[in-house]
Amino acid sequence: SMGSINLDGVNDYISTTKSYSTPTNFTLSLWFKADPTASNGALMTFGSSQTGSSSSYMHRRLYMSGGKIYFGIWNSGVGWNTINSAASYNDGQWHQVAATLTGNVMKLYMDGNFETSLTASGTTVNYTGYWKIGSAESVFAYHFKGLLDDVRIYSSEISSQQIRDLAALDDTPIVTDDFFANLNSSNVLSFTELTYNLGLNSTQCFYGTTPKYCG
Repeated sequence: SMGSINLDGVNDYISTTKSYSTPTNFTLSLWFKADPTASNGALMTFGSSQTGSSSSYMHRRLYMSGGKIYFGIWNSGVGWNTINSAASYNDGQWHQVAATLTGNVMKLYMDGNFETSLTASGTTVNYTGYWKIGSAESVFAYHFKGLLDDVRIYSSEISSQQIRDLAALDDTPIVTDDFFANLNSSNVLSFTELTYNLGLNSTQCFYGTTPKYCG
């Protein structure tokens, strides 16, 4: 789809240039079309490093494992609190996923439908970090292979109806010329606060080794 980003599953990712304190209230939403040959891949993660690997922390992650979609929160005292979809989604079709965290309450939605929830235990570890899209860390070395579109990060839990509205885009997402157009509207991130690391760990915009797609 025009406007979506094609990630190679090897070293492509996007990250925020602005750092944030450990988020405890947020909504992550995106459309993805996973390559059927890849059953694992990070969709969105929050870690201590903007580029490369976060050697210290990576405490929020939305990812695919074995084709299923997982949402994990790491808290001190217990480690990972994780919920996941019942079905697999590496079918080569477009799907929408949303994950919310409010305090310790985690929720996961697939294609607009509520999937599962969990009240996480343990204590939040506070640090400064960055959101990454399509990449995880060295301790969780998954890069997403496939297409991503309509990526949104909100600073609070949006309603289930709003999530249904985000998913009500037929079989494929309505795309624009700008992959991150929707990050300008009442969200945590603005369009200018993103760094494209597509093929190179760089603060410039690259796709493969060529500055081909800069949003």
